[in-house]
Amino acid sequence: REMLAKQDEYAQAICEEKMGETVVLAEHQSVISVKGRCAEEELKYLRVPRERLMADGVEIIKVSRGGGIALHSPGVINCYTLLRPRPYLLGARLSEWIIESLKSLGIKSSPLPYGSHDFKAYPEKYRGVWVGAKKIAVRGLKIGRVFKFGISLNVCPENWLLNLIH
Repeated sequence: REMLAKQDEYAQAICEEKMGETVVLAEHQSVISVKGRCAEEELKYLRVPRERLMADGVEIIKVSRGGGIALHSPGVINCYTLLRPRPYLLGARLSEWIIESLKSLGIKSSPLPYGSHDFKAYPEKYRGVWVGAKKIAVRGLKIGRVFKFGISLNVCPENWLLNLIH
């Protein structure tokens, strides 16, 4: 919640030209974020009851952004970028940008599992960046006077946390 407030503060400062565009890196305590208006639909992807999450100290928060249900936890590096809107960074281009960046590091990835590009064969929950059968990144997007997007990279999260969402 603190990071959401900080992003809003930065976005306002960018709009008022009190600061330039910025990138914030963060690692959070265990929390699952869902789009506020679609929360109940997204919570269908949980593999465990909400009561178990609470008992394990995993909070669920509703956020106003694009993207789908996402895990934020120790071992997951979150990159929050706040920019003035630019057409070349919209929508699905974000995944392409991540894939191209990984390619420059010698990592072969794709927007769907197993290198598939058949978007009709996979439901929306598969949106992200995959290396084989492992989803290594997700993205969220919100467009306003300041373009906010986030990328979560699964660096070394605990497996039980990754298995909370399917």
